[in-house]
Amino acid sequence: MSTNLTIAQAKRLYVIGGGQDGYGYTPSEWQDIRKEMEQIINAKSDHAGGRLIDWWGCWDHELTATAFARKVREAWKKEQGA
Repeated sequence: MSTNLTIAQAKRLYVIGGGQDGYGYTPSEWQDIRKEMEQIINAKSDHAGGRLIDWWGCWDHELTATAFARKVREAWKKEQGA
């Protein structure tokens, strides 16, 4: 099932995952982030979701791409009552 997020939902999930709030992204960048949050939610696993954003290159031992994806996916499931 495909998930369609609003920009507000994507921003909230991005921050929950560990992204910076108020970073100064352009509307176009937020559209890209929204699409990536949708892809993470729709991924078959946390690891698969992390692989989608691994290219961001901002990961370290404290926050990996998989951990970011896990937080996003868990928050979305909780919001959906799953």
